[in-house]
Amino acid sequence: MAFFFNRGRSRQPADIVRSTKELLLRIHDSQNAPKAEEELAKQLSQMKVMVQGTQGQPLRNRNSSQ
Repeated sequence: MAFFFNRGRSRQPADIVRSTKELLLRIHDSQNAPKAEEELAKQLSQMKVMVQGTQGQPLRNRNSSQ
């Protein structure tokens, strides 16, 4: 149920970029790599939503309906 608490919290773009940079540096550490990769995937997903404005729909599918 902890995932409900993080949904309403919006982060500033600078915070997402900063944490993404830290995660990329942490990936080189073999002990934390799997967890860092999972967190990095979440960060990149948030960036995609900010840039495209959509979460699950690929860009080409959205444009083909026009």
